[in-house]
Order: sequence, then C-alpha cells, then structure tokens
Amino acid sequence: MWSNLMLILGAGSTRVLIPRYMALGTSNNKLELRRAALLAALSNRSLCLPPIAHGRTGDTTPEQVPISELYDLEALGRFVSIGEGNACDATRATATLCGDLCRRDGGPRTGTIAVAGHGVPNDALRAVDALGLADVIVASGCLFWPQIPVSAYLLLWHHLYKPPAVLRRVALARNTLFGGQAYVSVHWRFEEYKCGRKRRLPLGLCQRETFSPVASPMLVVTPQQLADVVVAAAADRPVFLATDGRLRGRGRLVDEVKSLIAQRTQIRELHDAPASLSGLSASAVMELEQGICADSAFHLGSGMSSWDWEIFYTRALRMGDLATFETAFHLENLHREIRGPAPDELKRAILAPRPDAPFALLDVHLREMVNRTSEYPGS
Repeated sequence: MWSNLMLILGAGSTRVLIPRYMALGTSNNKLELRRAALLAALSNRSLCLPPIAHGRTGDTTPEQVPISELYDLEALGRFVSIGEGNACDATRATATLCGDLCRRDGGPRTGTIAVAGHGVPNDALRAVDALGLADVIVASGCLFWPQIPVSAYLLLWHHLYKPPAVLRRVALARNTLFGGQAYVSVHWRFEEYKCGRKRRLPLGLCQRETFSPVASPMLVVTPQQLADVVVAAAADRPVFLATDGRLRGRGRLVDEVKSLIAQRTQIRELHDAPASLSGLSASAVMELEQGICADSAFHLGSGMSSWDWEIFYTRALRMGDLATFETAFHLENLHREIRGPAPDELKRAILAPRPDAPFALLDVHLREMVNRTSEYPGS
C-alpha cells in the first residue's frame, strides 16, 4: 500500500480536481478539502484550492478564506500537486453550474468538465476512473467512500501543517494564558440545531445520545453536570474553554458554567488573551482556538463536531498514537454514515480510552453521567 501510494504521489499531473464544498460550516468544508486532496493524489490529479466560506452554520454573509490561511501549502504540496493557472482559474466559475452534468449512474462522460456527485458509485477511485476522460473533475459527494484505508489518510495528515502566522499566534496565546503550565482544553459547542430550533430544548445543554447525525434522541444536562465532567477531566490542571456560546447569545450560560468550574480549577477563554490577538477575523479566531486545543495536555471535545476532529487527528499524530488516530478516523466515517468496525468495538474505544489517550468525548461522558445519576434525570 505505502509503496504504491508513493509511486502515485511522485508522478506529475496536468489534470485537476476541484472540491465542491457541499456541507455547512467551515470545519465541514475543511474536511471536504482534506478528502479532495487524498482523492486527487490517488487519482494522479492536481488539486485546485477554491477558498472556503467561513461562517457559523446558517450565517448569510460568510467570509471567503484562502486555503493558505488554513494549511501550509508548501507541506501539502509534497503530498499532492497543487493546481495553478488556467486549469483552475478558468473552471472555478463554471464549477457551480455543472450540476446538470452529473450522471446518476456514474457512467463515463467525455469533455472538459465532469461532476462526480452523489450519484456516483461509493468506490471513489472507480468513479474517477469512469470519469477519466475529463480534464477537470468537480468532486462533491464522492469524497466519502468506504474503501479508503486509514493508512492513506495517515499519509495525508503527515503533510498537514498550520501556516507559520497561525503557529506564532497560538504560541503567544498559550504562553500568555498558561505560561509553562500543562492545561486541558474543552470544546463546548452550541450548534445542535435539532435542540434549539426544532425541539425548543436548551441550546448548549442539549446533547445527542448517539453518533447518528440523522436520528438521535436528545439528552438535556445541567450546568453542574457539565462543570463536573470538565473538572474531572482537568484533574487539577487549568482549563482552556473554546465555545461558540457567546456568539450564539448564550453568554450568561457560559459564565454560569465557568463560575462552577472556577470554584475548583482555573479556567480561561480566548478573550483572556492579550490585546495583540484582538481584531482577528472569524476564521483566524477559529484556527487560533483549535491550535490552543491541539497543544493542550488533554482535549475534551464533541464526537459530533468536525471542529474537534481536526484536533483529534493532530494530537494523535503528534503523540505517535496510531490507535487513537484510527479511532478518530472511524468516528469521522461513522458520522458520514460509512461503515467501520463493529459498533461495540468503537464504543469501547470511545468510552474507555487508554489512560494516555490524547482526547475524550464530552458528549459521551455527559451521557454516561446522566445514566449513572438519578439525581439529574435526562430528557
């Protein structure tokens, strides 16, 4: 597998693949970009890099973010050829108009542009081969396919680095907030749209009970339960909190939970960082918070959030923990409804990670706490 990959990646390519971002949210788009990079490399194509539209889910005026602000393109270019010039520029405007070219049966198409969309076979490499006569492939739904081996994704992640400007900001914020102390990071997300919009459950305290993004019962927790789980994970270490709660108008709830945590351990947010880090764009703030979380001694994040998956991969790779990397890979695939290991096997890895595992799942541990406690019954 490794030798074949290196032979493919070493070849040049004049044909290109353009990722067509289909999901909502910046982190979902970054996930699609990463999968497109893998697909381009395996199919011997150059990868075009249209900007990502950054914005909280549902925003109407997203910010256009160049990929160079998210990843180090020099490092990524050692994995896949980066498309430049006319091949990418001339087709970018056309890419949004190609929906009618998608063949539901995934059959071959001649011509300059072909769209590999939700109608193509699950085997993405077979789909690309079927569309092989096209000079330009606009890839959307075929980016997620069951046959991808974790070893290929691992090779991609060995070439994913943050740009130097992001790393400098992360170091400044981390040292100002915590000095040389080891700290724990927590991502508390407020975007469970089925809670607030459809079921009128309290946003921020509403969690899914399973990892199914489509149909999952909802669980309501208390601020005290949330604080207890964070404190247990912190184990007397200070805590960095990354959350979209304030942006979603839930600042009072964020302050309540922070005060409960602060009674037992130190807790900081990004707005406690120096003024030199203020005035950043929304995408730069996200990259900064993810970088601080990636540098923590332990990360408590959501198993449902692509915001956290990037941190899981980064931490596992940095620690050389390939078992945890594979757990994150299967977790991501499960969310995309791609079959992986037996559910019970994955559940054991998530509920009972090794003591030195670099991350755990906040939503899972909240559910376990509710299941064990009759004092705070879930909903």
